[in-house]
Amino acid sequence: MGASLIPDYFTEKVNLFVGLAPVASNANVTGPSKESAKYMKEIELALLEAKIYNLFPPMPLAMETVLIVCDLPYLKDVCKSYLKSMNNQAVDNPQAAKTFMSNEPSGQSYRTFVYYSQSMVSGKVTLYDYGSRENKKIYGSEEPPLLPLNNYAVPSALFSGSLDEIADRADVAWLVEQIKPHVIFHKEYELDHFSFLIAKDMSFFTEDAVNLIK
Repeated sequence: MGASLIPDYFTEKVNLFVGLAPVASNANVTGPSKESAKYMKEIELALLEAKIYNLFPPMPLAMETVLIVCDLPYLKDVCKSYLKSMNNQAVDNPQAAKTFMSNEPSGQSYRTFVYYSQSMVSGKVTLYDYGSRENKKIYGSEEPPLLPLNNYAVPSALFSGSLDEIADRADVAWLVEQIKPHVIFHKEYELDHFSFLIAKDMSFFTEDAVNLIK
């Protein structure tokens, strides 16, 4: 997003963006996540009421937050789906998943999930939707403007997974098409969303990443 909004800054500072399971559009996400996206504003209010602003605070506080969020009726199925993606028995290493969860850093705002839900519902990649009144103040229009991906100019290497239901194959293909002149590498692997961190076989990364650097 930053590279589209302030391209001069990012093209000067970043010589290569490596996207693992890259998410931009969520228009093609299906299942529980799509259904729960309709309730994301209500979820936002519930989180504010519970004074939760960071979905991944330092461990072990993160687990307390996860329990509160996953106890919301319309999020239970989503939580099951995400937990499954964190430990896909076919391709992931269960022990690596445990290590990953025990060291998950803080910094994941709930608004990230609210933002991605926008795309699931609208099918568009826009700036953050604050509601018509606030949008008018901030953007000058009741609807949030589209993200200007035509401004994106950072060389990018994208690694995506055929089993990934979060970074859907169709959404990744859309992203590649939008920033095509700047995609220097893209390959799809038989991996899930979190497999790029916890896969049983990580040789894909060492082999292709080394070749990419060369």
